[in-house]
Amino acid sequence: MMKYLVQISWLPLVVLLLFSCSYEYIDAPPEPTRVSNRSKPQEGADEPDKKFYVNNPDFTDRFKFCARKTWADSAQTANCLRQMFEDLSSVAAGCFGELAACGRSNCKWSCLADDNSEKCKLCARSECGDAWASCIGSPVNDLPQ
Repeated sequence: MMKYLVQISWLPLVVLLLFSCSYEYIDAPPEPTRVSNRSKPQEGADEPDKKFYVNNPDFTDRFKFCARKTWADSAQTANCLRQMFEDLSSVAAGCFGELAACGRSNCKWSCLADDNSEKCKLCARSECGDAWASCIGSPVNDLPQ
């Protein structure tokens, strides 16, 4: 009887170890190429910030990665983006952090199954687009897909 109890007592530990792996290791994007063309720190979103994700094809994927990794916490998403993209000002990173938090609050059910679905994109644009556009100083049509 004792032999079976010892064997069973290991089962929860094995199950815990198997299911404790984080998805962030599966989805992790490649290391970004760090290039800085700023001569001084910026105090607000400027033209390079407004066009940053248009000029960087990895931006949308990395933004989604940061939002998922941080559970769309505004400050943590912004910090994650700043670590990946040193050219992105803290103001612009904050705008994207707020976009992630807004999406979590307002579009979680639309985006739960697939964050690339049209339903999710429409929700993000309608619920969070105006606030993001106001924050970043760019039209809603520039919202990352």
